[in-house]
Amino acid sequence: MKKLLQTLLGTLVLGLGLANAGVAQEPVKIGMVTTLSTGGGYLGQDVRDGFLLAVEEEGGKLGGVPVEVLVEDDGRNPVNGRQIVKRFLDRDRISILTGVIFSNISPVVAPMALKDGIFYISPNSAPSTFAGKECHENYFVVSWQNDTLHEAAGMGATELGYKKALLLAPNYQAGKDALAGFKRFFKGEVIDEIYVKLGQNDYAAEIARIRAAKPEMVFQFYDRLKSISKGYASLDYEMSSYKASDLVKLDILVHQNKVDALSLIVHRSAAEIRGRDIIAQLKEIISKHQFQIALQAA
Repeated sequence: MKKLLQTLLGTLVLGLGLANAGVAQEPVKIGMVTTLSTGGGYLGQDVRDGFLLAVEEEGGKLGGVPVEVLVEDDGRNPVNGRQIVKRFLDRDRISILTGVIFSNISPVVAPMALKDGIFYISPNSAPSTFAGKECHENYFVVSWQNDTLHEAAGMGATELGYKKALLLAPNYQAGKDALAGFKRFFKGEVIDEIYVKLGQNDYAAEIARIRAAKPEMVFQFYDRLKSISKGYASLDYEMSSYKASDLVKLDILVHQNKVDALSLIVHRSAAEIRGRDIIAQLKEIISKHQFQIALQAA
């Protein structure tokens, strides 16, 4: 992603430089508003450091054109972001705006840049509200659209046979996009959607609500864990209680002989789907023979 961002910016800066080729070449000003403090500050720090390293390696240039990079911390606060970008536009007269990490900042600052006729390049945040018919010719993202990652989770949950899901996410654009992406490919029933405050720490009420709903699975987009752990963490859990459930033993038979290593316990509603999936995988794995091999899930 760093290389892509460097290449894209180099191309845009080169174009800006060529547009002013007939006059003394002044540095192209690039405004970077990013998150350097709060729990998610490590993300903005990485973006800033990688960006400045690329400029340094090019001798203070991008695309062969001199650049001046102005860096400010938004503190993951949209109000701060708006004030910084207004200053970048009115006082510093930047030509490119970049650096935004969080999707509660980008919907505020991106329209300001685009309205002013400058290029907006996101290294991370990519709200779906800027895609499709709302996409702007000066709007670029070098990561991915917010909802695409979570589409794979919805598809995976469907393939695993889950029928009832409860969804949980922070109440801002990235959280909404995450759940929308999951629902796009999940073929089961979403029995509840819970949106919590961004940065919330106490989830006792939400846990009680999940227990009462009794879903087969919970899908969550929990950016708070990533922020406080800098991306390196594991989850621990404890059993709260035991609940009765309609479980069955699924056996796999090869030539009418049960293979104990392939047996598993599944919910009755998912038994057929899991059985068909295992048989399909075995058909791909078992090499061809001169005789038929009977495979059965029971």
